[in-house]
Amino acid sequence: MRVLITGSTPVLGLAFHFVQFAVWLKKYGVDVALAGCDGEGTPGLFKKLAEERIPFFDLPALRRTGLGQAAFPTGGLGRLIEKEKFDIAIITASGHVAEVGRRRPNGVKVVWWLQSVRNTRWYARAARRMAAWIADRWSDQTWIQCELERQKMVAAGLRKSPVNMVSIPIDVPWWESRAGMELPRQLQNVAEARRCGRRVISYPASLLPGKRHDTLLKAAAIVRRSIPELFVCCPGRYKADGLRPLAKSLGLDDCVMFTESILPQECIPPLLAASDALAFTSESETYGKSLIEAWCLGVPVVSTRAGVAYEAELAGAAIVCDIGDHEAVAEGILRVLREKPTAERLRETGKKFVRENYSYEAVIGRAVECLEALVR
Repeated sequence: MRVLITGSTPVLGLAFHFVQFAVWLKKYGVDVALAGCDGEGTPGLFKKLAEERIPFFDLPALRRTGLGQAAFPTGGLGRLIEKEKFDIAIITASGHVAEVGRRRPNGVKVVWWLQSVRNTRWYARAARRMAAWIADRWSDQTWIQCELERQKMVAAGLRKSPVNMVSIPIDVPWWESRAGMELPRQLQNVAEARRCGRRVISYPASLLPGKRHDTLLKAAAIVRRSIPELFVCCPGRYKADGLRPLAKSLGLDDCVMFTESILPQECIPPLLAASDALAFTSESETYGKSLIEAWCLGVPVVSTRAGVAYEAELAGAAIVCDIGDHEAVAEGILRVLREKPTAERLRETGKKFVRENYSYEAVIGRAVECLEALVR
Protein backbone atom coordinates (compact mmCIF):
# COMPACT_ATOMS: atom_id res chain seq x y z
CA MET A 1 0.00 0.00 0.00
CA ARG A 2 1.67 3.20 -1.19
CA VAL A 3 0.12 6.38 0.24
CA LEU A 4 0.61 10.05 -0.69
CA ILE A 5 -0.39 12.82 1.72
CA THR A 6 -0.82 16.33 0.33
CA GLY A 7 0.69 17.72 3.49
CA SER A 8 0.88 21.44 2.97
CA THR A 9 -1.14 24.61 2.91
CA PRO A 10 -0.59 27.50 0.52
CA VAL A 11 0.32 29.81 3.41
CA LEU A 12 2.31 27.78 5.91
CA GLY A 13 4.08 25.35 3.62
CA LEU A 14 4.79 21.86 4.95
CA ALA A 15 2.70 21.58 8.11
CA PHE A 16 4.15 20.16 11.32
CA HIS A 17 1.45 17.59 11.99
CA PHE A 18 1.57 16.06 8.51
CA VAL A 19 5.23 15.17 8.95
CA GLN A 20 4.52 13.46 12.25
CA PHE A 21 1.49 11.72 10.74
CA ALA A 22 3.65 10.35 7.93
CA VAL A 23 6.31 9.17 10.39
CA TRP A 24 3.72 7.25 12.37
CA LEU A 25 2.15 5.72 9.27
CA LYS A 26 5.57 4.40 8.36
CA LYS A 27 5.87 2.84 11.83
CA TYR A 28 2.71 0.92 10.98
CA GLY A 29 4.26 -0.42 7.80
CA VAL A 30 2.73 2.04 5.33
CA ASP A 31 4.85 3.14 2.36
CA VAL A 32 4.16 6.87 2.68
CA ALA A 33 5.27 10.07 0.96
CA LEU A 34 4.41 13.77 1.31
CA ALA A 35 3.72 16.44 -1.27
CA GLY A 36 3.90 20.12 -0.36
CA CYS A 37 4.97 23.53 -1.56
CA ASP A 38 6.79 26.65 -0.45
CA GLY A 39 8.96 25.44 2.39
CA GLU A 40 8.24 24.32 5.91
CA GLY A 41 6.04 25.46 8.78
CA THR A 42 8.57 24.90 11.55
CA PRO A 43 12.35 24.30 11.71
CA GLY A 44 13.66 20.78 11.28
CA LEU A 45 10.78 19.21 9.37
CA PHE A 46 12.72 18.36 6.24
CA LYS A 47 15.51 17.00 8.42
CA LYS A 48 12.94 14.76 10.12
CA LEU A 49 11.69 13.49 6.76
CA ALA A 50 15.25 12.76 5.66
CA GLU A 51 16.01 10.91 8.89
CA GLU A 52 12.91 8.77 8.45
CA ARG A 53 13.57 8.31 4.71
CA ILE A 54 10.15 9.61 3.80
CA PRO A 55 10.05 11.11 0.28
CA PHE A 56 8.91 14.69 -0.13
CA PHE A 57 7.73 16.09 -3.46
CA ASP A 58 7.81 19.86 -3.86
CA LEU A 59 4.68 20.45 -5.90
CA PRO A 60 3.90 24.05 -6.95
CA ALA A 61 0.48 22.88 -8.16
CA LEU A 62 -0.60 22.63 -4.52
CA ARG A 63 -0.47 26.40 -4.15
CA ARG A 64 -3.83 26.65 -5.87
CA THR A 65 -6.82 25.11 -4.15
CA GLY A 66 -10.58 25.55 -4.02
CA LEU A 67 -12.88 26.15 -6.96
CA GLY A 68 -10.12 27.42 -9.22
CA GLN A 69 -8.32 24.10 -9.00
CA ALA A 70 -11.56 22.15 -9.44
CA ALA A 71 -12.60 24.10 -12.55
CA PHE A 72 -9.15 24.58 -14.12
CA PRO A 73 -6.90 21.78 -12.83
CA THR A 74 -3.17 22.06 -13.33
CA GLY A 75 -2.83 18.28 -13.47
CA GLY A 76 0.33 18.41 -11.37
CA LEU A 77 -0.95 16.22 -8.56
CA GLY A 78 -2.41 13.68 -10.96
CA ARG A 79 0.87 13.43 -12.89
CA LEU A 80 2.77 12.85 -9.66
CA ILE A 81 0.39 10.07 -8.58
CA GLU A 82 0.67 8.40 -11.98
CA LYS A 83 4.45 8.63 -12.10
CA GLU A 84 5.05 7.36 -8.57
CA LYS A 85 2.24 4.77 -8.71
CA PHE A 86 0.48 5.62 -5.45
CA ASP A 87 -2.40 3.40 -4.40
CA ILE A 88 -4.09 5.99 -2.15
CA ALA A 89 -3.99 9.79 -2.11
CA ILE A 90 -4.99 11.55 1.13
CA ILE A 91 -5.95 14.99 -0.18
CA THR A 92 -6.64 18.01 1.99
CA ALA A 93 -8.23 20.38 -0.54
CA SER A 94 -11.51 19.61 -2.29
CA GLY A 95 -10.27 21.18 -5.53
CA HIS A 96 -7.51 18.59 -5.74
CA VAL A 97 -10.01 15.83 -4.93
CA ALA A 98 -11.92 16.90 -8.04
CA GLU A 99 -8.77 16.97 -10.16
CA VAL A 100 -7.55 13.52 -9.12
CA GLY A 101 -10.99 11.91 -8.83
CA ARG A 102 -11.91 12.84 -12.40
CA ARG A 103 -8.79 11.27 -13.90
CA ARG A 104 -8.16 8.41 -11.45
CA PRO A 105 -4.49 8.17 -12.45
CA ASN A 106 -3.15 4.70 -11.84
CA GLY A 107 -6.60 3.73 -10.43
CA VAL A 108 -5.75 5.62 -7.24
CA LYS A 109 -8.20 5.67 -4.34
CA VAL A 110 -9.01 9.16 -3.05
CA VAL A 111 -9.43 10.14 0.60
CA TRP A 112 -10.57 13.69 1.26
CA TRP A 113 -9.32 14.74 4.69
CA LEU A 114 -11.26 17.82 5.71
CA GLN A 115 -8.75 20.17 7.32
CA SER A 116 -10.55 23.49 7.14
CA VAL A 117 -13.48 25.33 5.65
CA ARG A 118 -13.61 29.10 5.32
CA ASN A 119 -15.44 29.30 8.63
CA THR A 120 -14.71 32.97 9.11
CA ARG A 121 -15.90 34.13 5.70
CA TRP A 122 -19.37 34.94 4.43
CA TYR A 123 -19.22 32.12 1.88
CA ALA A 124 -18.61 29.29 4.41
CA ARG A 125 -22.01 27.70 3.77
CA ALA A 126 -21.55 27.73 0.00
CA ALA A 127 -18.01 26.34 0.39
CA ARG A 128 -19.32 23.43 2.42
CA ARG A 129 -22.02 22.68 -0.16
CA MET A 130 -19.47 22.63 -2.96
CA ALA A 131 -17.03 20.52 -0.92
CA ALA A 132 -19.79 18.04 -0.06
CA TRP A 133 -20.74 17.73 -3.74
CA ILE A 134 -17.12 17.13 -4.75
CA ALA A 135 -16.55 14.57 -1.98
CA ASP A 136 -19.69 12.62 -2.90
CA ARG A 137 -18.74 12.62 -6.56
CA TRP A 138 -15.01 11.92 -6.48
CA SER A 139 -13.74 10.66 -3.11
CA ASP A 140 -13.74 7.06 -1.90
CA GLN A 141 -13.67 8.13 1.75
CA THR A 142 -14.10 11.36 3.65
CA TRP A 143 -12.22 11.94 6.90
CA ILE A 144 -13.76 14.48 9.28
CA GLN A 145 -12.25 15.50 12.59
CA CYS A 146 -15.14 16.23 14.93
CA GLU A 147 -18.85 15.57 15.31
CA LEU A 148 -19.97 19.18 14.92
CA GLU A 149 -18.21 19.45 11.55
CA ARG A 150 -19.69 16.13 10.45
CA GLN A 151 -23.15 17.51 11.19
CA LYS A 152 -22.41 20.66 9.18
CA MET A 153 -21.16 18.66 6.21
CA VAL A 154 -24.19 16.36 6.27
CA ALA A 155 -26.43 19.43 6.39
CA ALA A 156 -24.45 20.76 3.39
CA GLY A 157 -25.32 17.63 1.39
CA LEU A 158 -22.58 15.07 2.16
CA ARG A 159 -24.48 11.81 1.66
CA LYS A 160 -22.71 9.22 -0.46
CA SER A 161 -19.05 9.42 0.55
CA PRO A 162 -18.32 7.09 3.49
CA VAL A 163 -17.37 9.25 6.48
CA ASN A 164 -14.72 8.26 9.01
CA MET A 165 -13.82 10.27 12.10
CA VAL A 166 -10.05 10.73 11.76
CA SER A 167 -8.57 13.66 13.65
CA ILE A 168 -5.20 15.32 13.42
CA PRO A 169 -3.31 13.50 16.20
CA ILE A 170 -0.90 15.14 18.61
CA ASP A 171 2.58 13.96 19.55
CA VAL A 172 2.12 13.99 23.33
CA PRO A 173 5.78 13.28 24.26
CA TRP A 174 6.97 16.06 21.91
CA TRP A 175 4.71 18.61 23.57
CA GLU A 176 5.55 17.48 27.07
CA SER A 177 9.30 17.59 26.37
CA ARG A 178 9.12 21.19 25.15
CA ALA A 179 6.78 22.59 27.76
CA GLY A 180 9.71 23.38 30.05
CA MET A 181 11.60 25.46 27.47
CA GLU A 182 12.11 29.17 28.02
CA LEU A 183 9.56 31.51 26.55
CA PRO A 184 10.86 33.09 23.31
CA ARG A 185 11.54 36.80 22.99
CA GLN A 186 8.14 37.34 21.30
CA LEU A 187 6.51 36.25 24.56
CA GLN A 188 8.66 38.01 27.11
CA ASN A 189 5.60 39.93 28.31
CA VAL A 190 4.17 36.59 29.41
CA ALA A 191 7.39 35.69 31.18
CA GLU A 192 7.36 39.04 32.98
CA ALA A 193 3.72 38.55 33.97
CA ARG A 194 4.58 35.19 35.50
CA ARG A 195 7.52 36.66 37.40
CA CYS A 196 5.16 39.25 38.85
CA GLY A 197 2.68 36.59 39.95
CA ARG A 198 -0.02 37.54 37.46
CA ARG A 199 -2.67 35.07 36.24
CA VAL A 200 -2.20 34.29 32.56
CA ILE A 201 -4.93 33.35 30.09
CA SER A 202 -3.89 32.43 26.54
CA TYR A 203 -5.75 32.02 23.25
CA PRO A 204 -3.46 31.04 20.33
CA ALA A 205 -5.53 31.74 17.22
CA SER A 206 -5.44 33.90 14.12
CA LEU A 207 -7.04 37.30 14.64
CA LEU A 208 -9.93 36.66 12.28
CA PRO A 209 -13.49 37.70 13.14
CA GLY A 210 -14.70 34.10 13.39
CA LYS A 211 -12.26 33.41 16.22
CA ARG A 212 -14.35 35.83 18.29
CA HIS A 213 -11.64 37.51 20.32
CA ASP A 214 -14.32 40.04 21.18
CA THR A 215 -15.97 37.39 23.37
CA LEU A 216 -12.67 36.77 25.16
CA LEU A 217 -12.02 40.48 25.73
CA LYS A 218 -15.48 41.08 27.16
CA ALA A 219 -15.04 38.05 29.43
CA ALA A 220 -11.59 39.26 30.51
CA ALA A 221 -13.05 42.63 31.52
CA ILE A 222 -15.44 40.83 33.89
CA VAL A 223 -12.68 38.59 35.28
CA ARG A 224 -10.39 41.54 35.90
CA ARG A 225 -12.87 43.11 38.29
CA SER A 226 -12.19 40.21 40.65
CA ILE A 227 -8.61 39.42 39.59
CA PRO A 228 -6.85 42.73 38.75
CA GLU A 229 -3.55 40.96 38.02
CA LEU A 230 -5.04 39.18 34.98
CA PHE A 231 -2.89 39.01 31.82
CA VAL A 232 -4.24 37.84 28.44
CA CYS A 233 -1.98 36.60 25.62
CA CYS A 234 -3.39 36.30 22.09
CA PRO A 235 -0.70 35.07 19.69
CA GLY A 236 -1.84 34.85 16.09
CA ARG A 237 -1.43 36.29 12.63
CA TYR A 238 -3.20 39.32 11.13
CA LYS A 239 -3.56 42.82 12.53
CA ALA A 240 -5.26 43.57 15.83
CA ASP A 241 -6.42 47.03 14.73
CA GLY A 242 -10.05 46.02 15.06
CA LEU A 243 -9.56 44.60 18.56
CA ARG A 244 -7.40 47.24 20.24
CA PRO A 245 -10.19 49.87 20.44
CA LEU A 246 -12.42 47.30 22.14
CA ALA A 247 -9.65 46.35 24.58
CA LYS A 248 -9.09 50.01 25.41
CA SER A 249 -12.79 50.70 25.90
CA LEU A 250 -12.93 47.75 28.32
CA GLY A 251 -9.92 49.00 30.25
CA LEU A 252 -7.74 46.12 29.10
CA ASP A 253 -5.15 47.86 26.93
CA ASP A 254 -2.46 47.37 29.60
CA CYS A 255 -3.07 43.64 30.14
CA VAL A 256 -3.70 42.18 26.66
CA MET A 257 -0.98 41.38 24.12
CA PHE A 258 -1.33 40.49 20.43
CA THR A 259 1.68 39.13 18.54
CA GLU A 260 0.09 39.79 15.10
CA SER A 261 2.29 37.04 13.68
CA ILE A 262 2.47 33.26 13.48
CA LEU A 263 4.70 31.81 16.17
CA PRO A 264 6.87 28.80 15.39
CA GLN A 265 5.39 25.56 16.73
CA GLU A 266 8.14 25.31 19.35
CA CYS A 267 6.91 28.52 21.02
CA ILE A 268 3.46 27.21 21.89
CA PRO A 269 4.29 24.51 24.49
CA PRO A 270 6.11 26.91 26.87
CA LEU A 271 3.34 29.49 26.39
CA LEU A 272 0.65 27.00 27.35
CA ALA A 273 2.75 25.72 30.24
CA ALA A 274 2.96 29.31 31.53
CA SER A 275 -0.82 29.76 31.27
CA ASP A 276 -3.34 29.23 34.05
CA ALA A 277 -6.00 28.44 31.44
CA LEU A 278 -6.79 28.41 27.74
CA ALA A 279 -9.84 30.46 26.79
CA PHE A 280 -11.06 29.35 23.35
CA THR A 281 -13.88 31.55 22.08
CA SER A 282 -14.19 30.68 18.38
CA GLU A 283 -17.59 30.46 16.71
CA SER A 284 -16.75 27.69 14.22
CA GLU A 285 -13.92 25.15 13.90
CA THR A 286 -13.31 22.07 11.81
CA TYR A 287 -11.19 20.79 14.72
CA GLY A 288 -9.73 23.28 17.21
CA LYS A 289 -6.04 22.38 17.36
CA SER A 290 -5.28 24.76 20.26
CA LEU A 291 -7.73 22.83 22.42
CA ILE A 292 -5.89 19.56 21.83
CA GLU A 293 -2.55 21.20 22.58
CA ALA A 294 -3.80 22.61 25.89
CA TRP A 295 -5.27 19.30 27.03
CA CYS A 296 -2.04 17.57 26.07
CA LEU A 297 -0.16 19.70 28.62
CA GLY A 298 -2.84 19.59 31.30
CA VAL A 299 -3.91 23.22 30.86
CA PRO A 300 -7.51 23.82 32.02
CA VAL A 301 -9.78 24.77 29.11
CA VAL A 302 -12.75 27.10 28.94
CA SER A 303 -14.26 26.96 25.44
CA THR A 304 -17.23 27.90 23.36
CA ARG A 305 -19.06 24.97 21.75
CA ALA A 306 -16.99 24.68 18.57
CA GLY A 307 -14.85 21.93 17.07
CA VAL A 308 -13.82 19.15 19.46
CA ALA A 309 -15.15 21.13 22.44
CA TYR A 310 -18.38 19.21 21.87
CA GLU A 311 -16.64 15.88 22.50
CA ALA A 312 -14.74 17.40 25.42
CA GLU A 313 -17.98 18.59 26.99
CA LEU A 314 -19.37 15.04 26.92
CA ALA A 315 -16.15 13.77 28.51
CA GLY A 316 -16.03 16.50 31.16
CA ALA A 317 -12.65 17.68 29.88
CA ALA A 318 -13.54 21.38 29.55
CA ILE A 319 -15.91 24.06 30.74
CA VAL A 320 -17.99 24.66 27.60
CA CYS A 321 -20.16 27.72 26.93
CA ASP A 322 -22.50 28.91 24.22
CA ILE A 323 -20.88 30.80 21.35
CA GLY A 324 -20.70 34.53 22.08
CA ASP A 325 -21.70 34.16 25.75
CA HIS A 326 -18.93 36.23 27.31
CA GLU A 327 -20.52 36.14 30.75
CA ALA A 328 -20.44 32.34 30.81
CA VAL A 329 -16.84 32.38 29.55
CA ALA A 330 -15.93 34.80 32.34
CA GLU A 331 -17.63 32.58 34.91
CA GLY A 332 -15.71 29.58 33.60
CA ILE A 333 -12.38 31.41 33.77
CA LEU A 334 -13.10 32.55 37.32
CA ARG A 335 -13.91 28.99 38.35
CA VAL A 336 -10.59 27.77 36.99
CA LEU A 337 -8.60 30.58 38.62
CA ARG A 338 -10.38 30.41 41.99
CA GLU A 339 -11.26 26.75 42.47
CA LYS A 340 -8.17 24.54 42.69
CA PRO A 341 -10.17 21.27 42.66
CA THR A 342 -11.93 22.35 39.44
CA ALA A 343 -8.66 23.28 37.77
CA GLU A 344 -7.01 20.03 38.86
CA ARG A 345 -9.96 17.95 37.63
CA LEU A 346 -9.83 19.65 34.24
CA ARG A 347 -6.06 19.09 34.02
CA GLU A 348 -6.29 15.37 34.68
CA THR A 349 -9.43 14.77 32.64
CA GLY A 350 -8.01 16.72 29.69
CA LYS A 351 -4.75 14.77 29.62
CA LYS A 352 -6.63 11.47 29.78
CA PHE A 353 -9.05 12.66 27.07
CA VAL A 354 -6.19 13.46 24.67
CA ARG A 355 -4.28 10.24 25.25
CA GLU A 356 -7.37 8.12 24.68
CA ASN A 357 -8.67 9.99 21.63
CA TYR A 358 -6.05 12.20 19.94
CA SER A 359 -2.62 10.72 20.59
CA TYR A 360 -0.85 9.06 17.66
CA GLU A 361 -1.38 5.68 19.30
CA ALA A 362 -5.14 6.35 19.33
CA VAL A 363 -5.51 7.90 15.87
CA ILE A 364 -3.08 6.08 13.58
CA GLY A 365 -4.62 2.67 14.18
CA ARG A 366 -8.00 4.00 13.03
CA ALA A 367 -6.43 5.71 10.01
CA VAL A 368 -4.61 2.54 8.92
CA GLU A 369 -7.82 0.51 9.20
CA CYS A 370 -9.58 3.06 6.95
CA LEU A 371 -6.75 2.90 4.38
CA GLU A 372 -6.60 -0.90 4.38
CA ALA A 373 -10.34 -1.04 3.74
CA LEU A 374 -9.78 0.85 0.47
CA VAL A 375 -7.23 -1.57 -0.98
CA ARG A 376 -8.81 -4.86 0.02
